[in-house]
Amino acid sequence: MDLANGIALEEGEDLALHQNPTLRLLRLRAGISEAAASHAGRWQDPQFGLDALHINESMDDPWILTGSLALTVSVSGRLSAEREAARAQHAVDLYQVREAEWDVLHQVRRTWIRLSATQRSLDALADIQQHLDRLVESTQNLADAGEMLRTEASLFPIERVRLRMLHNRLTAESTEQRTNLLALLGLAPQSEVTIEPVPLAAEDTDSAMPKTTPIDRHPALLRLQGELQAAQYRLEQERRARRPDITVGPIVESDEGQGRVGGMVALPLPLLHGNRQAIAEAEAALRFAEGTLDAAHEQQIRKREQAERSLSDLHRHYEEMQRHLAPLVEQQFADALRLHQLGEGTGLILLESLVQSYETRLSVIELQRDIALAQMHRQFVSGPAPAYAARLSTPLESQETP
Repeated sequence: MDLANGIALEEGEDLALHQNPTLRLLRLRAGISEAAASHAGRWQDPQFGLDALHINESMDDPWILTGSLALTVSVSGRLSAEREAARAQHAVDLYQVREAEWDVLHQVRRTWIRLSATQRSLDALADIQQHLDRLVESTQNLADAGEMLRTEASLFPIERVRLRMLHNRLTAESTEQRTNLLALLGLAPQSEVTIEPVPLAAEDTDSAMPKTTPIDRHPALLRLQGELQAAQYRLEQERRARRPDITVGPIVESDEGQGRVGGMVALPLPLLHGNRQAIAEAEAALRFAEGTLDAAHEQQIRKREQAERSLSDLHRHYEEMQRHLAPLVEQQFADALRLHQLGEGTGLILLESLVQSYETRLSVIELQRDIALAQMHRQFVSGPAPAYAARLSTPLESQETP
């Protein structure tokens, strides 16, 4: 990726998925469970034993030596359950990475939209300031000619100072937003890169956003589904751990110089302990995972419905402003400016018209920003569309529930 040519939104998203420090750490952490899964379910090491007895009486060979080799043979299925539980936990860690990637993309888009809106507001202010500079000069000339009160003419330089202060505040906000965006992209704050703005018009942002997907494909719900599956495998692992494994092995004995060869078989009897505590805890954890998934699913549906309502309200507000308020304000300012050029009207009317004009322009930009943010938030609570899902980390394939 050539950063010298600037960064577009999609390029920035790809950069964030690879360079974001939080995502890099989460992927490293997922390597822990991957290592655990690759070595889970191994047989126990064989155990060598040696017993030595010395007979105090005088004998030619006073030692009784017994050697044994014990090997635990898993017949309970405990080892396979351990492997499945480890793989399920690794899948949960990968789902956590996927969820974090979706959250980072959400943050990148949100910060990018805010920065683009701030830059548009700064451009609008620069245009307004040039217009106001001309009005300051013309009103001062009218005041010098006695055609306008100096108290009215002095209001225009005051408004110019207010606009300059607003410009400085927006410049500071733009700098902070740029710094935050570079941090999300994994770039240094001093990086000399050009961030290309995104369009803020309601129709443009709507077409640029991915389409809504089924709610159960949201990364947070996929992670909780993975945690539920991991809880099921943990319960199965604890249940199988209650079943006894057989320990077998040969025994070799030397008694008074005579050798004997035999074998041993040991079988635990799950009568007292029976792994009951671990099973009860795993059952409780499973019920908690089921309840968490159900609650999160209901909450996610409510979030999407609320996002739809908020977006609809913003669209109605935007349409009202564009259709009614903005044309009236612009017409009022044009009429006041024409009267001013003819030497008629008052400075107060012209100034009030100017203030309403630039405040409306800035309000339109802010509303377009809010619509773009609302559209992006609606997609975030719904989950990534297939095109976006393909760009995220892919967890293990779903395993069958035990």
